[in-house]
Amino acid sequence: MKKIALLFFVLFSYSLFSQNQNLDSLLIKAKKNNNDTIILKTYAKIGFKSIFSDKEKAVKYILDGKKLAENKNNKLWQAELNNIYGIYHAVSDSYDSARYYYNKSLLISRKYNFKKVESKSINNLGLSFWNQSKFNKALDFFFTSLKIDDELNDEKSKISGYSNIGLIYQEMKQFKKALEYHKKALKIIEKYNDVNGLTISYNNIGICYRSLKQYTKAIESYQKRIEFAKKSRNKLNLSKHYSNNLGNVYIDIKAYPLCILNNADFDIINISIE
Repeated sequence: MKKIALLFFVLFSYSLFSQNQNLDSLLIKAKKNNNDTIILKTYAKIGFKSIFSDKEKAVKYILDGKKLAENKNNKLWQAELNNIYGIYHAVSDSYDSARYYYNKSLLISRKYNFKKVESKSINNLGLSFWNQSKFNKALDFFFTSLKIDDELNDEKSKISGYSNIGLIYQEMKQFKKALEYHKKALKIIEKYNDVNGLTISYNNIGICYRSLKQYTKAIESYQKRIEFAKKSRNKLNLSKHYSNNLGNVYIDIKAYPLCILNNADFDIINISIE
C-alpha cells in the first residue's frame, strides 16, 4: 500500500520535470546557459530522480544544489531542494530527518508565499507519518495540502492528495470513505488520460470493492486496470503482484478456472514485453 502512495508522489508531485532525458548531460547543458534558475532546477531534477536508483549521486546533487541556492539567495529553490532532501531521507527510512527538511521547506515556502512548494512539503510530511502508521496525523497533513491545491485550482496535485487520503482510509479499513477519494482522483486522472495513473487508480478501487464484497464491481475495476496496464507497457503495472488481485476475487467467488486463466494470461504478457 505504501509503495503505491509513493508512486503517486513520484508521478504527480514533481511533474515539472520532463521525461526521457540523459541526466548526466543535463547539468553541462544547463551551465552553458548561465541561468541560475535552470541550473538549480537541473540539480533538483538529477537529485530527485537519482534517489530511486543511485543514492550517492542523489545526495551529491541535492547538496550541491542547496549550496548554490543559498549562495544565490534563491528562496524558491532553497525550498524545493530542502523538500527533495527530505524525500531522500524518507526513502532511506530516516523519518525524523525527512521531517526536519520538509519543515525547513515549509517555513521558507510560507514566508515567501510559495504555495505549491508549501503543499508538497505538507503532503510529504503526511507521507512520513503514514509510513510510521500514524494515520490520523497523516490525514491531517493530506487534507491541509489538498486545501491549498484546491485554492490554487491545481488539479494534478489534487490527484496525489485524493489518492493518498483514499489509501490511508484503506489502511484504516474504512473502504467506503476510501472509494470516495479514489473516485475523485480517478475523475481528474481520466481528464488527463494518464494511463499509468488510471492503472493505479483502478487497482485501488478494485481493492476497496473486493473488501466490501462487491465482487462484480471489483472484477470490473481490475479488468480496467489490466486494460490500462497493457496500454502503458509498464512492467511494474503488469506484474504478478497486481494480476493476483483479480485472481483473488475469482478465488473469493470460487471461480477457480478463471483464476487460472487470469494468471496464465499475465505470464504471457510478462514474457512478451521482455
